[in-house]
Amino acid sequence: MTTSATFHAYFGYRDAFGALRWLEKAFGFETTMEVPDDKGGIMHAEMRYGGVAFTLFTDEEGYDRPTRKGDTVGHGTYIAFDTEAEVNAVDATAVAAGADSIWTPATTEWGNYRCRVAAPKATNGPSAPTTPASPPPGRQLRVDPRLIVIRGNSGSGKSSIVEGVRAAYGPGVAWIEQDYVRRIIFQEPGRPDDASIPMIGQIARHALGRGFHAVVEGIMPTLGYAEMFAELARDYAGSAYFYYLDIPFEETVRRHGMREKASAFTAEAMAEWYRPQDLLDWPRETVIDQTSSLEATVQQILRETGLDPAAQLEVGDDDRLTGG
Repeated sequence: MTTSATFHAYFGYRDAFGALRWLEKAFGFETTMEVPDDKGGIMHAEMRYGGVAFTLFTDEEGYDRPTRKGDTVGHGTYIAFDTEAEVNAVDATAVAAGADSIWTPATTEWGNYRCRVAAPKATNGPSAPTTPASPPPGRQLRVDPRLIVIRGNSGSGKSSIVEGVRAAYGPGVAWIEQDYVRRIIFQEPGRPDDASIPMIGQIARHALGRGFHAVVEGIMPTLGYAEMFAELARDYAGSAYFYYLDIPFEETVRRHGMREKASAFTAEAMAEWYRPQDLLDWPRETVIDQTSSLEATVQQILRETGLDPAAQLEVGDDDRLTGG
């Protein structure tokens, strides 16, 4: 049974490059990812404004745009601000950038303050968002970058899992590898007071703040890392998922022997590092044992975190960003 969900929106523009630049100018959206295709368009782009995010692409199929009847096309999405001043400011910059004003900023009969504008026809795409400052009480849906933590003993399969997640999802997943930060950047031996421990948390925060899904991976024993993870989980307002690979020592040795870096260290060294069931007290971790194959584990994480491309819902087909 699903206990949480996130809402994803995507929009097609015939002039996706022009739309990106216009949305930046009119609304202050930040382009966090821009991947061109081989036809001179945009294969995938992501834009953010605070906690609001959506994806954008070049409409190569020539999708029909619904005709506006009165003030609306019948459905859409909106973004919310905290103050009337912010709504006024966004309305002013959008109109100055060439938007068609549908509603000037005003208070509705149910108490929220909003405006609505339509994008210039030159972009050949969705209209711009309605921006109420004080929406009525109720659930608000937003896209949020995922924080994913994968811990486990050496040889448990952590790196292969992250590789599988990134291969399935594509660009947009930051891989924060404990070994690289600790061994390569800091050249530290692995003590509870290592300087690399808080740095791993800072890198995760930076990636999330820039709109990337952040996957933190490593042995990361509770002695030394538990406090950092507790702070990271407590501070991050988005969706966070913690996994622990509970693999018997003999199996980790077998898996290690199959890796390209099998000669990098011995089974004796792995025995010194091995900590059975080294679970965090909090946040609670999902335990994955040896019966789960690599493919099954990757699919489980993609499914549970909402990163499975096949599980992303297509909401509506008119590609409009209008308010309700």
